[in-house]
Amino acid sequence: PRYVAELGLNAEAEKTTVKILKTFTSNYSISGKDPKGLCAGALYFICKSYNKKISQKEIANLIGVTEVTLRSRYKEIIRKFSFKI
Repeated sequence: PRYVAELGLNAEAEKTTVKILKTFTSNYSISGKDPKGLCAGALYFICKSYNKKISQKEIANLIGVTEVTLRSRYKEIIRKFSFKI
């Protein structure tokens, strides 16, 4: 919720982000992966979905991960869901 608020996203975006994270963590292995990276990837996906012009760098800096990690988790979310949300 904190990151969603700091990015200026609404409650619906927060709800969808949480749904993505819960679905992903319950269906796929995240061992060895920093949860913050997955959060960053999910938030970036939401920003793109809602046409929010927030850069990868801005999200990565806010959460405390690298842009490379953000992109990796974003691609993994897209690939795993093939989009079913």
